[in-house]
Amino acid sequence: MSCLPFLRDARSLLLGLTCTLALCAQAHGQAQRLDDSASPRQHIDLTWQSSATGQLTAVSQTEYRLATLVHVGRSARIYLVMPALIPGVLHPGALRLQWQGQVLAPGRAQPGDRVLVWSGPVKNPYLTDTLSVRIDVDPNGVRLAPNQAFRFEPYFEIEVLP
Repeated sequence: MSCLPFLRDARSLLLGLTCTLALCAQAHGQAQRLDDSASPRQHIDLTWQSSATGQLTAVSQTEYRLATLVHVGRSARIYLVMPALIPGVLHPGALRLQWQGQVLAPGRAQPGDRVLVWSGPVKNPYLTDTLSVRIDVDPNGVRLAPNQAFRFEPYFEIEVLP
């Protein structure tokens, strides 16, 4: 019976440590999806061009407004994320995204990639940039159902630094 209070105290200590570690992980370095709903265009219609190799390419200018208000005054990293699963895409190499902007770092990604595009102190409630985006698709790696539109949505994540 004298062992019972010790077990109860050990359990409480373990629970407290677990909660503390979870809160630390949440406060430092855990990625959160950034809200981009203030961006002017949520849907972009693309005009596809075919190359001699049969690859399809589309180019677009897209303005992004990323809501960073809750992170003002903190240092952070922002990543562009390509969803790993895109309906109709049979393998990651069938779709490649390339971008160039003024504020966000240039880069490229394919399904499943997470690419660092910005790092530093967050100073404004919105991080805004216009990206020149190029999308390359290998039609042999895409299978769409009849009347199925080819759609995917890259998004941005933020990690707040300690």
